[in-house]
Amino acid sequence: MDYEIIIVGAGPAGSAAAISFAQKGRRVLLMDQSAFPRDKPCGDAVTPSGVGVLYRLGLKEKIRRARFQTVGAVRLVLPDRQELRIRFRAVDPGLTEMIAPRRVLDALLKDHAVESGAEFIQARATAIITENGRVAGVRTAAGGAAGEFRCRLLIGADGSGSTIARLLDGEARDPEDAVAIRGYFPNVDMDPGTAEIHLLRELWPEYAWIFPAGGNTANVGLGLSIGRYRKMKKNLKSILSDFIHSPGNRERFGGSFEMPDLQACMLKFYSPKRTRRAFDGALLIGDAAALVNPLNGGGIVNALTSGIIAAGVADRALAENNVSRERLREYETALWKALGKELAVSYRIKKMTSSPAVMETAMKFVLANRSLISLAGRYYRDVEFRAG
Repeated sequence: MDYEIIIVGAGPAGSAAAISFAQKGRRVLLMDQSAFPRDKPCGDAVTPSGVGVLYRLGLKEKIRRARFQTVGAVRLVLPDRQELRIRFRAVDPGLTEMIAPRRVLDALLKDHAVESGAEFIQARATAIITENGRVAGVRTAAGGAAGEFRCRLLIGADGSGSTIARLLDGEARDPEDAVAIRGYFPNVDMDPGTAEIHLLRELWPEYAWIFPAGGNTANVGLGLSIGRYRKMKKNLKSILSDFIHSPGNRERFGGSFEMPDLQACMLKFYSPKRTRRAFDGALLIGDAAALVNPLNGGGIVNALTSGIIAAGVADRALAENNVSRERLREYETALWKALGKELAVSYRIKKMTSSPAVMETAMKFVLANRSLISLAGRYYRDVEFRAG
C-alpha cells in the first residue's frame, strides 16, 4: 500500500508527527510493533513545557481527564544524604510538571493521531525499501500486518533501539549510553507532590528516582551507563533492589515486599558525535534520533518537539516534491535551533562532572554558598536545604 508518510514507532515522537501530518491533511500511516495500551520503561515525568506541547497538539481535555499526578517540588539527595529541596515557580498555573505513566500517555497520543486522521497498524518494520538511492518504504514481519508499505517519506520514531536508525546509518551503541530499569511500587511513604532524585556514587553520572504516580504508588527506577553497568557485573534488578533496601529507603517501602513487574530499556543519549538525522527520503525523530538529554535522561518533550518540527519541514518538502537529504537538512537545522543549546550544555556539564568525587564537591559547594542559591530565585519560588 502507498502512503505519503510512514512513521515507524507510535510513542510520543511518532504520534506527535502523525498528529501534525494528519492535521495538515497528509495521508500518514503510523505503525508500531506493539498493540496499545502498552508499557514503556520511563520515569514518566513530563515537564511544564512538555505539557504545553501536548496542549498545543489538541490533548488538553484528554490530559485533564487522565488526572495525572502533578509535581511541584524536587528532592535531590546526595550520596552523603544531604538534601536540596526545590519548589517550582508556577510561571503558568495551567502548566505544571506531571507524572504520566507511558501506558496511558502513549495510548492517548496514538488514539489522538487516529482521531486526527492518521491510520494505525500493528506491525514490526524489519527492512527498508530503497529505489534509486532513496528510501521508498518498509517491509514488515509477520505477527502484525506483514508485507511491503511504500511511501514518499519514511520517519523513524522507534526508540533508542531503533531498527530504522540502524538500517539508515548503521550506528552502534555508545558506552556512554545508559540502561535503565523501572517498576511501580505500591504503599510507598512519600510526598505525593515531590519527585525524588537520588545521586548515588555507584550510578553516577546517572541516578535513581522515586516519582509519585498517584495515590501511594511510586514509579521507582534507576539508570547507569552501559560502560559502568558492564563493570558492575550485577543485573539491573539486583541493583534496583540494593537502592530500595539502602538506609533511609527500606522503611518507606514497608520493610518486606515483593518486587513488582519490572521493565528495562536502553537510553540513547544526545552526543555531538551523532549529527545525522536526515537522509534521502527519511528522517529520524525522538529517541531514535538520540535526543535524550544526557544529563537528566529526559526525552519526552524533545521527542514531541522533534516530531512536530519534522512534520513541518516534511510537509513543505513534500509540497515541493523534494525529499532529498539536502532539502530535509532543514529539519536538522530547525531541531538544533529548538533543542541544541540545552542538549549541548547538558552534555558538557555531564562530561565535566563525570567523576563522582567531582560531582559531590560541586554539589556541596552549591549547598554551602547562599549567594549561588539566591540566583535560583529567578527560576524557583522557594529553595529549602536540609542535611541528611
